[in-house]
Amino acid sequence: HFSTPAFYKAERVKSLLENQLGNEFNFDFVLNNDLHYAMFPRPHFNFKKVSLKAGKKEFATIDSFRIYLSFKKFFDKEKLKIEYIRINKAKFNFETDDFSPLINFFDKKFSDLNVDISKSKVFLKDKENDTLSILNIDKAKIFHDIQYFKNRLSINGEIFNNPIIFNLKNDYETKDISFDIKLDKLG
Repeated sequence: HFSTPAFYKAERVKSLLENQLGNEFNFDFVLNNDLHYAMFPRPHFNFKKVSLKAGKKEFATIDSFRIYLSFKKFFDKEKLKIEYIRINKAKFNFETDDFSPLINFFDKKFSDLNVDISKSKVFLKDKENDTLSILNIDKAKIFHDIQYFKNRLSINGEIFNNPIIFNLKNDYETKDISFDIKLDKLG
């Protein structure tokens, strides 16, 4: 494992991971060439300043993007397998009249990859690019619940200075979506 950084070429790894992520999530992941490999707590690549695009429109910037790899076929450069993703300090921007990237994301089976998001923000903006609300995310998890065949999104955070717990469940087969919002208090 100590020789792994020499084993992988940065440009090749970046290209393979961008393709695999794009196929899994139907977004364009723009990874930079400044990648770092770490062994602990498990093998992963860490990218700084990553952006997500739907079509030509950028809707997220991520300060720290970690891609954890599976040990299966770990040394086969052509078959890197992503096990899960950890996003830290991201800024997601959604306009009120264009939720299509978000709707398309939830409307089909999620990837089998778990996505953990922490210390991030979601900005809801109007047509003039004015911010309507900001959701501060302490922790969030996006995953496909294989037991119930549903997509799930769980968010612990804060909106309008009020703690919020948001859970979304989507049965993509029957197009049945439900969500729970827990607000402790309204300020």
